[in-house]
Amino acid sequence: MTASAITEREEVTASAGAPDAATGTGITYRTEKITPERAEKLIATMEREPTLDRKAVAHYAGVMRAGGWVENGQPIILDESGALMDGYHRLKACIEAGVPFTTLVARGARRDTLHTIDQHRRRGFTGVLESRGVPFAGDVQRSLNKLIRIENGTFRKHEIPISWSRLDLVLDSNPELIEATRIAHETPRGHIPAKSRTPLIFMALKAGHGDKIRQFFEDMEDPNVGADNPAKMLDLNLQSIIENTTLRNVDPDVALAVAIKAFNDYVTGNKPKSIYSWKPDYGKETKLDSAGHPLSMRDVRHNAPANCGLPIVDGYPGIANGKISDTDTEMKTFSGETAEMLIGAAQSGAKVKVRMVEVTPAIAQEWLDNYNTVNREIQKTHVNQIARDIKQGHWMVNAQPIAFHGNPLTKNGPARLINGQHRLKACIMAETPIEVPIAIDVPEEAFATYDTHMKRSKTVHGGDSRVVKSAALLQWREDMKLPLRHRDRPTATEQEMTITKHPDLVDYAAKVRLSDGLGQESRLDSFATGGVMTYFLYRIHREDEQLAEQFINSLRTGANLEMDNPVRQLRSQASRDRKGATRLNRYDALDLLINGWDRYKKWARKKEKETEQLDLL
Repeated sequence: MTASAITEREEVTASAGAPDAATGTGITYRTEKITPERAEKLIATMEREPTLDRKAVAHYAGVMRAGGWVENGQPIILDESGALMDGYHRLKACIEAGVPFTTLVARGARRDTLHTIDQHRRRGFTGVLESRGVPFAGDVQRSLNKLIRIENGTFRKHEIPISWSRLDLVLDSNPELIEATRIAHETPRGHIPAKSRTPLIFMALKAGHGDKIRQFFEDMEDPNVGADNPAKMLDLNLQSIIENTTLRNVDPDVALAVAIKAFNDYVTGNKPKSIYSWKPDYGKETKLDSAGHPLSMRDVRHNAPANCGLPIVDGYPGIANGKISDTDTEMKTFSGETAEMLIGAAQSGAKVKVRMVEVTPAIAQEWLDNYNTVNREIQKTHVNQIARDIKQGHWMVNAQPIAFHGNPLTKNGPARLINGQHRLKACIMAETPIEVPIAIDVPEEAFATYDTHMKRSKTVHGGDSRVVKSAALLQWREDMKLPLRHRDRPTATEQEMTITKHPDLVDYAAKVRLSDGLGQESRLDSFATGGVMTYFLYRIHREDEQLAEQFINSLRTGANLEMDNPVRQLRSQASRDRKGATRLNRYDALDLLINGWDRYKKWARKKEKETEQLDLL
C-alpha cells in the first residue's frame, strides 16, 4: 500500500467525529467537503483503479466547475479499513475540475458487498428526458447524437464525445426535434428503419419542407403511386434490400442517405433515373477489405471527407448549437436546462440525511404508489435480478441509499422518489422485507446526477473479464434451464457464483484468441464473439473432450477436410459471414456452431462405424 493511502486512512479515522447517521449495520454517514487533494488520497487507497469512464468524469467535472454539484444522497463509500469502494468517477471529476465538492461519505461498508455496487443499468440522458415527460425520449437522444455528429462532420468516421450539457443545449435550441419524433411515430413507416426516420424528418422541417415530408411518407405506402415517384422508388429499393439479405434489415445510415437523395428529388419534382444507392466514401488512401469495409478507422478519420460523403436535405441549415470546434470548451462548460436546475439546487443549501429502515413489501408498494410520480421506465430484467437475490438470501446492504425528495416517513409533506424504484419493485416481487438506507431531503434536481457512469464490472483474475462474464451469462442460463436467448440476466452475485462453479471458463477464455502463427482467421473469436466461443468450447468439451479437440482443430486449421465433413460447411459459412456487410448476431452464431457440432458428432460416429466394418472385412 502506498504512503498516501495510509495517510488518507489515518485522516479519515481522525476526522470522522460524530457521524450524521449511524445505521446499526456498522455503516456511518457524514456530509463532507472533498478537495482535489483529498480526492487523490482517497483514490490511492484503492487496490486497483477501475476502468475510467471519461464521459462520466467530463459530465461530473462540468457540473462541479459550474457550481452545480448537488448532494444527491449517493455517498462516497469506504470499507471498514477506510479503503475506497465507490465514488471513483466523482473523485476523478473533482481532480479534473480543480474545485471541491460536498457529498455524503459512508464508512464501514463490508468489502464483500463490492460486487453488488453499481449493478443497475447506466442512467443516460434518456432517463433525464423521461423524467421531464419528453415523449419518445430514446428516439430523441439517438437522433440528437446522430445530428450533432453530422453537424461536426464525424458521421461514420468517429464517435466524438457529446456531453449532457451539449445535448441539453441543442435540444433546447431545436424544438423541431420533438415535432420530428412525433411525426416519425404517427406517419406511415414504409421500409425506412426507425433510426433513420427522425433525422430525415428533422432535416426536412428545418429546411421548411414540413408538408412535403408528411406527404413523402404517405406516398411510400400508397399502392396507387408508381415507381416514377421518388418516395415509391425509395420504398421499393429498401424492400428489395431487406428481402435479399439474410438479416432482413438495412443499414440505417445507408437508409438515411438514400432517403435524403429520394426526398431531394421529391421536393424538386425530379423523376428517379435509377435505383437510389449510397456507399460511404472512406477516402482514396484508406485500405478496404474484400467487402469494402475499412481496415483501420484511424485511416478513415484522416482520409475520408466530412460525414463520409453523406448527402444533406436541400436547404437544411444544420442543427443549432451543434457545432463543437477544436477550441471549444465543451468539457469545461455546462449549459442548458439541466445545468440551470442543478445550479439552483446546489445554491439552496439543503442538507441530505440518511437513516436505515426495514422496507416491507407493503411499505415498498406505498412508496411506489404515492411518491414515484415521474421516473425512468422500470426495467423488468433488473427487477427480476434483485428479486432473485432477495429470495435466495443474497441481499446485501451496500451503503447505496434509496433517495427521496422530502421525507416519506413523516407522511405530512410532499415527497418524491428519485432513485431506488427497482429495489422497491424487487422487494414487492420477492415478498420479503429488506434492510436498506434511505436518503431524505435530496433536491429534486439531483435526478439528473444518478448512474451516469458505466455499470461496474467484476474483475475476473486469470482471464479476460469481459469475455468470461459474457460466457458466464450463457452458462448461467444453461444452469437455470433457460433458453440461451432468454432476456433474464444473472445478478452480480449469481454471476460470481457461476464463474466459481465453472472455473474452466477462465481457461477457455484464454484460448479463443490464440492463432498459433496460423493467421487471424484461425483465431476462434473470428467465428463468433469471445464470450460465445468460450461458452461453446466449455460446452462441447464437457460432452466429449477428445472429439471436441478434433472438431476445434479442424475448425481452426481447415486441414485435410473431407467433402462431407460438417466443419467444411461451417468454415465456409463463417468465411461468408466475415466478408458480408454485417455479421451474424451472437445468438445466431452460437446456433450455427451448436448445429455444426451436432452434425459433426453424427458424421464422426458414422465414419467410425465405417472404419470398423472395413477392419472386419
